[in-house]
Amino acid sequence: MATFIFMSTIEKTLKKGYQKLSRAKLPNVHLDAELLLEQVMKKSRAHILAHPEKKLTNKQINKYQLLITKRERLMPIAYLTENKEFYGRNFFVDQRVLIPRPETEILVEKALKILRATKNLTYTIDIGTGSGCIITTIACELSQKSNFNFLAVDISPTALTLARRNAKKHQVNTKIKFILGDLAKPLLDGIYLKKYQNFTQPIDVLITANPPYLKTKEMCEPSIKYEPRLALLGGSDGLRYYKKLAQQLQLLQKKLPYLIIHLLLEIGENQGQAIRQIFDWSKKIETKPDLSGHDRVMIITI
Repeated sequence: MATFIFMSTIEKTLKKGYQKLSRAKLPNVHLDAELLLEQVMKKSRAHILAHPEKKLTNKQINKYQLLITKRERLMPIAYLTENKEFYGRNFFVDQRVLIPRPETEILVEKALKILRATKNLTYTIDIGTGSGCIITTIACELSQKSNFNFLAVDISPTALTLARRNAKKHQVNTKIKFILGDLAKPLLDGIYLKKYQNFTQPIDVLITANPPYLKTKEMCEPSIKYEPRLALLGGSDGLRYYKKLAQQLQLLQKKLPYLIIHLLLEIGENQGQAIRQIFDWSKKIETKPDLSGHDRVMIITI
């Protein structure tokens, strides 16, 4: 393995970082190398570029070399910097959770529109919360509304720990209840929606979900090899968790017949028709495309 010059300057260290990443044919060589040095030095990228003559310690150089090597091997920059921007906010991420995607912001925008427009809607439930970027963003955007209740559900205890950290970072941790559970099963158990059992008038809840939707054959993509399999694999057809969620929500509707569920699902680009069939018993289904024109968010009224 190549080594960096002892007590190298920022300029020389970055140059070696550029060279190594260029040989790996990565698309954003300069940005990646600079962000990784930012992570090591705990200084802003602007500060680093403004002081090329500054010398690094041997410890900093070794740490930087390790990060560069990991990036060469296609580990996502978000995991290496432990940070990903989502909806204008920075979220802590590591290999316990899926890296937030820009496409998921479409789901958040639609959720906020529904929440602001629906008078009786006070519960927002994020199923498969992962990093918590969806529920934390919604809680932040609606921080002035004290009547909203937020639930974040995930089957992974370690993901919930990370989601709590992000909620605390953005000062909404006291607004969100974090629940360990399998999709909508905690709602079926009746604990969290118990107060609605004797309602005779319609009451609205919003459920957001970005379940695993990759097919088994898609799991070999190099770009996702470092992300948690649990958050990606949706079975041989990619639809396993949509089917399971649909069954759970049908049971919930029977249990609480006055509950109106506004379900927002993020889906794979070729899954729109299949999701429509899975939820063909619902009252209404709409589709929201992404910027490429592919089906991305399903808005389902149950």
